[in-house]
Amino acid sequence: MAKLINQSFQNFEIIITNDNSNDNTEIIIKNYQLINNRIKIINHNKNLGVYKSRIDSALNTNGEFILFIDPDDMLINGHLFEELYNYNLKYNLDMIEFSVYHQKEGKKKIFYPIYHEFNHYHHFNKTIIFQPDLSNLIYYNPNIQKPTAIICRTIWNEIIRKSVLMNSIEYIEKFYYNSFLITADDTPINILNFNFAHNYSNLKLPGYLYNVRKNSMSRIGAKKKNDIIISYNFLLFYQFFYKYIKDFKKDLNYLFKDLKLTYPYILKIQNLNGRNFISKAIDLFIQIINDDISLEFKYFSENIISELKKIKS
Repeated sequence: MAKLINQSFQNFEIIITNDNSNDNTEIIIKNYQLINNRIKIINHNKNLGVYKSRIDSALNTNGEFILFIDPDDMLINGHLFEELYNYNLKYNLDMIEFSVYHQKEGKKKIFYPIYHEFNHYHHFNKTIIFQPDLSNLIYYNPNIQKPTAIICRTIWNEIIRKSVLMNSIEYIEKFYYNSFLITADDTPINILNFNFAHNYSNLKLPGYLYNVRKNSMSRIGAKKKNDIIISYNFLLFYQFFYKYIKDFKKDLNYLFKDLKLTYPYILKIQNLNGRNFISKAIDLFIQIINDDISLEFKYFSENIISELKKIKS
């Protein structure tokens, strides 16, 4: 909190959403409010999850740009806001990504990974990336050969123009109808951010400390309900990508470089033991086949349907 409150650039507000915590969170926040009148608190009457907490915070901001900070992470640069502000005065950007450092639980060493799962920093030949090149970055990162190598998957290592984020939220809310992903909700939001933003840049600028904890919300959930989380999330991801590709006329073959790698995850829905859920999955892939948006995806969907029908019977 110290690096956040004591930024050298002070023209910002702090919105904290207390997601019905059962500890002293509200008391701690109120104590901080006594020494800093820029702090606002939003209290949830019941636990609504990370996505809803982020969105409620964003909707209650007055600023032009938004930066998310997860409760178990922190800022490590007291001049971060000032440097981002000065950089944006020069280029007038919609999104700026900055560097993330890691700290593993129980270890004092802070390190900047050359490569890690979130792909936080990338070396580009251009200082600024404009549309349509910007949205194309979503589909393929030449430095990382993965089927869904999505640049800047997380939303807490960047500042985002509020108007861009509001467009993303509006699209998400219409699609998911308040029933969002169990985990990894950053990905669809940032896919949309990269679609709605006009320009983007990233800086090798120390800014964020990501604490790798064994008992984080995502890891606890993954341990308890690993198959369910993976299966449900992948199906929702497919639904999202399918709608996104159709709505914004994107190339599905460019997005999924190797569909076979995702195949085992989709099949994990057999562990849900939900006939209705499997029926919905079959309906989704039948719709994809009928739309005939990709021969490769059509073949892939036919195999999925065949396996799902075996599970259902």
